[in-house]
Amino acid sequence: MKDKRREEPQELITGDGVTISTLSDKLKNSPNDILNKIQSLERRTFPSSERLQILAEASKRNTQLIYAQSSSDIVGYLLYIHMPGGLRIHKVCIAEGFRRQGIATRMIERVCDVAQKGGKHIDLWVDEGRKPASLCYIKCGFTQVGEAVVDYYGPGRNGIRMVWTFE
Repeated sequence: MKDKRREEPQELITGDGVTISTLSDKLKNSPNDILNKIQSLERRTFPSSERLQILAEASKRNTQLIYAQSSSDIVGYLLYIHMPGGLRIHKVCIAEGFRRQGIATRMIERVCDVAQKGGKHIDLWVDEGRKPASLCYIKCGFTQVGEAVVDYYGPGRNGIRMVWTFE
């Protein structure tokens, strides 16, 4: 029986020279140049307390990784998790010089397409202080659910849960 979670399109080439791709199952389970570059971007972008081990996360059976590439550089990635009844966007990262160019939006829209085809919702958590991220999610059709959770990310860093539902 074919696993329907793996039917995402593998590659989307955009007009700005950025390619959006889904990491294949074959590449998810072993160190390779793509995962090494994504890990490097993770280290450059997030403080040590927020860094993920990308190979460990990507190799999980219920996790998918979408990445954006410009030339040979990885300029962004998105990790999402298949959960019972829905998808969860676990992390979105865009290299500083490539922000506000629609790359995150295109990756999120890809996850929305997967969710819509499967009749699932998507949820995520965002730091209340990360306004550009919140605005990107709103642009993609996410809405806040409930009140902010105080200190969700640590002292003084509140978390907001957002949800996208298909129509």
